[in-house]
Amino acid sequence: MRDVIVAGAGGGGAVIAKELAAQGLDVLLLEAGPRFGNLESDWSHFESDANGLFGGYLRFGPADLSRPAWLRDLPQSSLFLQLSGVGGTTNHYQGNSPRAMPGAFAGYQGDDRAAYDTAHLFPFSYRELIPYYEWVEHTLPVETAPMGTKEDVFLRGAQLLGLPVQRSKEITRAACRAQENAILQPSGTAGKTSDPSKLRFPQAKGCTFCGHCGQGCFLPRHAPINLKSKRATSVSYMPMALTADLWSRGGRP
Repeated sequence: MRDVIVAGAGGGGAVIAKELAAQGLDVLLLEAGPRFGNLESDWSHFESDANGLFGGYLRFGPADLSRPAWLRDLPQSSLFLQLSGVGGTTNHYQGNSPRAMPGAFAGYQGDDRAAYDTAHLFPFSYRELIPYYEWVEHTLPVETAPMGTKEDVFLRGAQLLGLPVQRSKEITRAACRAQENAILQPSGTAGKTSDPSKLRFPQAKGCTFCGHCGQGCFLPRHAPINLKSKRATSVSYMPMALTADLWSRGGRP
Protein backbone atom coordinates (compact mmCIF):
# COMPACT_ATOMS: atom_id res chain seq x y z
CA MET A 1 0.00 0.00 0.00
CA ARG A 2 1.42 3.38 -1.04
CA ASP A 3 1.35 6.38 1.27
CA VAL A 4 0.66 8.79 -1.61
CA ILE A 5 -0.22 8.48 -5.30
CA VAL A 6 0.52 11.57 -7.40
CA ALA A 7 -1.21 11.91 -10.78
CA GLY A 8 0.97 13.77 -13.27
CA ALA A 9 4.72 14.53 -13.21
CA GLY A 10 4.41 18.13 -14.34
CA GLY A 11 5.53 21.22 -12.50
CA GLY A 12 3.34 20.41 -9.48
CA GLY A 13 3.55 16.62 -9.39
CA ALA A 14 7.34 16.50 -9.58
CA VAL A 15 7.62 18.94 -6.67
CA ILE A 16 5.12 17.04 -4.50
CA ALA A 17 6.86 13.72 -5.24
CA LYS A 18 10.25 15.16 -4.31
CA GLU A 19 9.08 16.79 -1.07
CA LEU A 20 7.11 13.76 0.18
CA ALA A 21 9.74 11.17 -0.80
CA ALA A 22 12.35 13.25 1.03
CA GLN A 23 10.20 12.94 4.16
CA GLY A 24 10.26 9.14 3.88
CA LEU A 25 6.80 8.57 2.41
CA ASP A 26 6.24 5.80 -0.14
CA VAL A 27 5.22 7.78 -3.25
CA LEU A 28 3.92 6.46 -6.57
CA LEU A 29 4.08 9.03 -9.37
CA LEU A 30 1.94 8.38 -12.47
CA GLU A 31 2.55 10.10 -15.82
CA ALA A 32 0.93 9.34 -19.20
CA GLY A 33 3.53 11.22 -21.25
CA PRO A 34 7.20 10.47 -22.01
CA ARG A 35 10.05 10.46 -19.51
CA PHE A 36 12.43 12.82 -21.38
CA GLY A 37 15.28 10.95 -19.75
CA ASN A 38 17.81 11.45 -22.57
CA LEU A 39 17.55 15.15 -23.28
CA GLU A 40 20.14 15.20 -26.03
CA SER A 41 17.99 12.93 -28.18
CA ASP A 42 14.59 14.01 -26.82
CA TRP A 43 14.99 17.76 -27.49
CA SER A 44 16.25 19.95 -30.29
CA HIS A 45 16.45 23.73 -30.56
CA PHE A 46 13.71 23.71 -33.18
CA GLU A 47 11.37 21.00 -31.92
CA SER A 48 8.25 23.14 -31.83
CA ASP A 49 9.08 25.02 -35.04
CA ALA A 50 9.94 21.99 -37.15
CA ASN A 51 7.17 19.67 -36.01
CA GLY A 52 4.45 22.03 -34.85
CA LEU A 53 3.59 22.60 -31.21
CA PHE A 54 1.41 19.48 -31.12
CA GLY A 55 3.44 17.36 -33.54
CA GLY A 56 6.81 16.93 -31.82
CA TYR A 57 7.92 16.33 -28.26
CA LEU A 58 6.49 19.64 -27.09
CA ARG A 59 2.90 18.46 -27.31
CA PHE A 60 0.05 17.38 -25.05
CA GLY A 61 -0.30 13.69 -25.80
CA PRO A 62 0.79 10.12 -25.06
CA ALA A 63 4.38 8.94 -24.87
CA ASP A 64 3.82 6.89 -28.05
CA LEU A 65 4.37 9.60 -30.68
CA SER A 66 2.70 7.44 -33.38
CA ARG A 67 -0.61 8.13 -31.61
CA PRO A 68 -2.38 11.49 -32.02
CA ALA A 69 -2.09 14.31 -29.51
CA TRP A 70 -4.82 14.82 -26.94
CA LEU A 71 -7.31 17.41 -28.19
CA ARG A 72 -7.70 20.71 -26.37
CA ASP A 73 -11.08 22.37 -27.04
CA LEU A 74 -10.66 26.02 -26.02
CA PRO A 75 -13.58 28.47 -25.75
CA GLN A 76 -11.58 31.30 -27.32
CA SER A 77 -8.67 31.91 -29.66
CA SER A 78 -5.60 31.42 -27.49
CA LEU A 79 -2.23 29.75 -27.22
CA PHE A 80 -2.15 26.97 -24.63
CA LEU A 81 1.44 26.09 -23.71
CA GLN A 82 1.17 22.66 -22.17
CA LEU A 83 2.75 19.28 -22.75
CA SER A 84 2.46 15.89 -21.17
CA GLY A 85 5.49 14.15 -19.78
CA VAL A 86 7.91 14.48 -16.91
CA GLY A 87 8.44 18.19 -16.28
CA GLY A 88 5.19 19.19 -17.95
CA THR A 89 4.72 22.84 -18.77
CA THR A 90 7.94 23.90 -17.01
CA ASN A 91 9.82 22.49 -20.02
CA HIS A 92 8.37 25.45 -21.97
CA TYR A 93 9.13 28.25 -19.54
CA GLN A 94 12.01 30.68 -20.00
CA GLY A 95 13.45 30.08 -16.53
CA ASN A 96 12.09 33.50 -15.51
CA SER A 97 11.41 33.21 -11.78
CA PRO A 98 10.62 36.58 -10.18
CA ARG A 99 8.74 36.97 -6.93
CA ALA A 100 5.21 38.38 -7.05
CA MET A 101 4.37 41.99 -6.29
CA PRO A 102 3.73 42.39 -2.51
CA GLY A 103 0.85 44.74 -3.29
CA ALA A 104 -1.18 41.86 -4.72
CA PHE A 105 -1.50 40.28 -1.25
CA ALA A 106 -3.71 40.96 1.76
CA GLY A 107 -2.32 43.28 4.37
CA TYR A 108 -0.14 45.38 2.05
CA GLN A 109 0.03 49.00 3.27
CA GLY A 110 2.57 50.55 0.91
CA ASP A 111 2.16 54.05 -0.49
CA ASP A 112 1.08 52.57 -3.85
CA ARG A 113 -1.62 50.30 -2.35
CA ALA A 114 -4.37 51.94 -4.43
CA ALA A 115 -2.55 51.00 -7.65
CA TYR A 116 -3.44 47.33 -7.12
CA ASP A 117 -6.70 45.46 -7.64
CA THR A 118 -7.61 45.60 -3.95
CA ALA A 119 -10.90 43.77 -4.59
CA HIS A 120 -9.06 40.61 -5.63
CA LEU A 121 -6.02 40.30 -3.35
CA PHE A 122 -4.47 36.96 -2.44
CA PRO A 123 -6.13 36.05 0.91
CA PHE A 124 -2.85 35.83 2.84
CA SER A 125 0.13 38.09 3.36
CA TYR A 126 3.17 38.27 1.12
CA ARG A 127 5.37 37.54 4.15
CA GLU A 128 3.73 34.14 4.55
CA LEU A 129 4.88 33.23 1.04
CA ILE A 130 8.53 34.23 1.47
CA PRO A 131 9.74 30.95 3.08
CA TYR A 132 8.31 29.02 0.10
CA TYR A 133 10.00 31.37 -2.35
CA GLU A 134 13.29 30.90 -0.52
CA TRP A 135 12.93 27.10 -0.55
CA VAL A 136 12.32 27.00 -4.31
CA GLU A 137 15.02 29.60 -5.02
CA HIS A 138 17.51 27.46 -3.14
CA THR A 139 16.42 24.19 -4.75
CA LEU A 140 16.46 25.23 -8.41
CA PRO A 141 18.49 27.55 -7.79
CA VAL A 142 17.14 31.01 -8.72
CA GLU A 143 19.88 33.58 -9.29
CA THR A 144 20.39 36.92 -11.00
CA ALA A 145 20.96 36.28 -14.69
CA PRO A 146 24.46 36.89 -16.06
CA MET A 147 24.88 40.17 -17.91
CA GLY A 148 25.75 40.41 -21.60
CA THR A 149 26.19 43.47 -23.78
CA LYS A 150 22.48 43.52 -24.69
CA GLU A 151 21.41 43.51 -21.04
CA ASP A 152 23.98 46.15 -20.11
CA VAL A 153 22.75 48.50 -22.85
CA PHE A 154 19.10 47.94 -21.85
CA LEU A 155 19.69 48.62 -18.16
CA ARG A 156 21.74 51.74 -18.85
CA GLY A 157 18.87 53.01 -21.00
CA ALA A 158 16.33 52.23 -18.28
CA GLN A 159 18.38 54.16 -15.75
CA LEU A 160 18.56 57.14 -18.10
CA LEU A 161 14.74 57.07 -18.06
CA GLY A 162 14.87 57.45 -14.29
CA LEU A 163 14.33 53.84 -13.20
CA PRO A 164 16.53 52.85 -10.24
CA VAL A 165 18.36 49.53 -10.20
CA GLN A 166 16.62 46.94 -8.01
CA ARG A 167 19.14 44.97 -5.98
CA SER A 168 16.85 42.73 -3.91
CA LYS A 169 14.39 39.99 -4.80
CA GLU A 170 11.53 42.05 -3.37
CA ILE A 171 9.57 44.07 -5.95
CA THR A 172 8.53 47.21 -4.10
CA ARG A 173 8.71 49.97 -6.75
CA ALA A 174 9.12 50.65 -10.45
CA ALA A 175 12.73 49.73 -11.18
CA CYS A 176 15.03 47.88 -13.57
CA ARG A 177 17.19 44.83 -12.93
CA ALA A 178 18.74 41.80 -14.51
CA GLN A 179 16.28 38.90 -14.72
CA GLU A 180 15.83 36.59 -11.73
CA ASN A 181 15.88 33.19 -13.36
CA ALA A 182 16.31 29.49 -12.73
CA ILE A 183 19.11 28.91 -15.22
CA LEU A 184 22.52 27.77 -14.03
CA GLN A 185 25.26 30.40 -14.22
CA PRO A 186 27.74 29.91 -17.08
CA SER A 187 31.25 28.82 -16.24
CA GLY A 188 34.21 27.42 -18.09
CA THR A 189 33.77 27.94 -21.84
CA ALA A 190 29.98 28.53 -21.57
CA GLY A 191 29.12 32.07 -22.61
CA LYS A 192 32.55 32.58 -24.16
CA THR A 193 32.22 30.66 -27.42
CA SER A 194 29.68 29.36 -29.92
CA ASP A 195 31.94 26.48 -31.00
CA PRO A 196 29.88 23.31 -30.30
CA SER A 197 33.03 21.29 -29.65
CA LYS A 198 33.85 23.59 -26.73
CA LEU A 199 30.36 23.61 -25.24
CA ARG A 200 30.52 20.17 -23.69
CA PHE A 201 30.48 19.26 -20.03
CA PRO A 202 32.70 19.56 -17.98
CA GLN A 203 34.57 22.03 -20.19
CA ALA A 204 31.37 24.10 -20.27
CA LYS A 205 28.94 24.34 -17.36
CA GLY A 206 25.66 26.19 -17.01
CA CYS A 207 24.01 28.45 -19.58
CA THR A 208 25.58 28.57 -23.05
CA PHE A 209 23.49 31.61 -24.14
CA CYS A 210 21.98 29.60 -27.02
CA GLY A 211 18.74 31.61 -26.76
CA HIS A 212 16.36 28.65 -27.16
CA CYS A 213 14.90 28.61 -23.65
CA GLY A 214 11.37 27.93 -24.93
CA GLN A 215 12.29 24.34 -25.81
CA GLY A 216 13.34 21.62 -23.43
CA CYS A 217 16.99 22.41 -22.63
CA PHE A 218 19.66 19.83 -23.49
CA LEU A 219 22.76 21.96 -22.93
CA PRO A 220 25.58 21.74 -22.06
CA ARG A 221 26.17 18.57 -24.06
CA HIS A 222 27.10 15.51 -21.99
CA ALA A 223 26.13 17.16 -18.70
CA PRO A 224 24.19 14.85 -16.35
CA ILE A 225 20.46 15.52 -16.40
CA ASN A 226 20.52 17.37 -13.07
CA LEU A 227 23.12 19.82 -14.43
CA LYS A 228 21.34 20.88 -17.63
CA SER A 229 21.19 24.64 -17.54
CA LYS A 230 17.45 25.45 -17.59
CA ARG A 231 15.87 24.27 -14.35
CA ALA A 232 12.65 22.68 -15.51
CA THR A 233 11.21 20.31 -12.90
CA SER A 234 12.28 17.42 -15.13
CA VAL A 235 15.94 18.21 -14.41
CA SER A 236 15.66 19.58 -10.87
CA TYR A 237 12.90 18.22 -8.65
CA MET A 238 12.47 14.93 -10.51
CA PRO A 239 16.06 13.65 -10.15
CA MET A 240 15.87 14.61 -6.48
CA ALA A 241 12.63 12.67 -6.07
CA LEU A 242 14.09 9.58 -7.74
CA THR A 243 17.14 9.64 -5.47
CA ALA A 244 15.61 10.94 -2.24
CA ASP A 245 17.07 7.96 -0.36
CA LEU A 246 20.61 9.11 -1.26
CA TRP A 247 20.52 12.82 -0.42
CA SER A 248 17.82 13.06 2.25
CA ARG A 249 18.10 11.31 5.62
CA GLY A 250 15.16 8.92 5.84
CA GLY A 251 14.18 9.64 2.21
CA ARG A 252 12.75 7.01 -0.13
CA PRO A 253 13.11 6.99 -3.94
